[in-house]
Amino acid sequence: MKLSTTIIHTLNEKKLDDYMQVYPNPSNGIINIRTRKINAFHIIENLKLFDSEGRLVEEYNMIPTKFQLDFSKHPKGKYYLQVKTNIKTEKITLLLE
Repeated sequence: MKLSTTIIHTLNEKKLDDYMQVYPNPSNGIINIRTRKINAFHIIENLKLFDSEGRLVEEYNMIPTKFQLDFSKHPKGKYYLQVKTNIKTEKITLLLE
């Protein structure tokens, strides 16, 4: 019988469990958007920020898969973020405090 010891050291990294992460939420106006790269060509094709009444307040096209959005100039409240990549589209509710 052979006995050995294995030591595992974890790195202090943020693990991407989901395809897309939007954080922090609630926010003071600065949010980070990250999508997990699945294939060689991967981009956020379109990002739209809507107010609580469904009006478009900001839009960005063809941005990297790691992006920071500053929506602090808008009134506090609930917003909706629609993120469309070449893989899928997700909608996220955001709270601006």
